[in-house]
Amino acid sequence: MLKKLMDELIGLGAQMQELLLEASKHTDPPHRKGYQFQKWFAQECRNRGMRVRRKKTGSSHVDVIANGKRVQCKHFTTLQSGLVYVQPGRSSYYSPKDFDVLAMRCDAALYLIPIEALPITKKGHIAKQTNPKQFTQFVDAWHVLGEYKHEVEEQGVLFSKEVTNGR
Repeated sequence: MLKKLMDELIGLGAQMQELLLEASKHTDPPHRKGYQFQKWFAQECRNRGMRVRRKKTGSSHVDVIANGKRVQCKHFTTLQSGLVYVQPGRSSYYSPKDFDVLAMRCDAALYLIPIEALPITKKGHIAKQTNPKQFTQFVDAWHVLGEYKHEVEEQGVLFSKEVTNGR
């Protein structure tokens, strides 16, 4: 009787493991950290009194439109060299016409970089790699997105408290 009970428990455990594995495939969108960052960024813009629209689907390079500015949101992990890959893929490139502001979360800092400040290659693309340290003047540079209510900054809302581990 005990053996039969153990076999049933093992069978139920295997079934549960299969169900959990299948369910996990459908819980998170692809690129979860990036998606969560987009949601956080859009909400933070709203909290600051900006007009915000989020791009729901499509292949556009614009994730959020804040105060009429087209924003590309990126959540990076710095490479050992200190660089980050800015481009959307191996064979595709961003152009200066694709968006107005790069909202970049990197090393627990939020960079709001206007397109004019990003390095451009000879072919007219935004450079594949960049070093976030060269953009320190754009850390928490909310003014790049235009006018907004300043009360949020006075309340001490910090980026690192709002987004942790991509969640």
